[in-house]
Amino acid sequence: MCGIAGVVNAPVPDGAPFLNAMGHRGPDSRGEFQEGPVTLLHTRLAVVDIHHAGQPFCTDRYAFVFNGEIYNHDRLRKQHLADYPFTTRSDTETLLALLDRFGTEALSWTDGMFAFALWDRQEKTLLLGRDRAGKKPLYYAQRGEALYFASELNTLKKMLPLEIDENGLALYLRAGFFPGETTAYKRVRWFDPAALIKEPLSPDEGAARLEAALEEAVRDRLLSSDREVGAFLSGGIDSSLVVALAAQHTAKLKTFTVRFPGAYDESP
Repeated sequence: MCGIAGVVNAPVPDGAPFLNAMGHRGPDSRGEFQEGPVTLLHTRLAVVDIHHAGQPFCTDRYAFVFNGEIYNHDRLRKQHLADYPFTTRSDTETLLALLDRFGTEALSWTDGMFAFALWDRQEKTLLLGRDRAGKKPLYYAQRGEALYFASELNTLKKMLPLEIDENGLALYLRAGFFPGETTAYKRVRWFDPAALIKEPLSPDEGAARLEAALEEAVRDRLLSSDREVGAFLSGGIDSSLVVALAAQHTAKLKTFTVRFPGAYDESP
């Protein structure tokens, strides 16, 4: 988990308060980029290429901040970027290279969770992106010509005054979640997940495709990280299946089960 934040068309005399507000998301390092109308901020939890790929990740043309992980980034390098002049082994640079070479179409090739901001220093444009399922948060607010964005609402509150949205809170209390782009604050929005494409399949086709997708997803998550990978194991079907698939690729998988004495206990 990392933290990203930024401002376009508004001055940021000191980025430290914003970095401090999301410091818990990225304790390993923090960085700041300012150029013309844009400020990009990042706090890093190093998972892939731990000692390199600090952010904001800058090239002659781009400045890039990224939160998440691209599990198939090694395969994407081999398939689409064999001749790209990489300087790190990181999925951060892989995603930046894909966007540079192929544009946003390349996002459909990724297996991962992500939120990012890409500043094109040549075209003077900002691209914000987030994974289709919304696993990595990205909030934004527009005030006149200024755009503010961050991984967390608490960071946005450091950037500008926010007013409680009572209708949004009422929806949350009724439904248990914020529907659509709604948040707890007025004029602050959250990227709404895109509808997933529904393709009719027979039961056998569905089972085969599900098994293949699960196998690939678990394998990639084990192999993509430079850190040790573990799994939550409740004993239910989903976590047991994930652990069974993971055990085919590693003999040293650590599992963790939640237990509260006298209350909720999954250990049996």
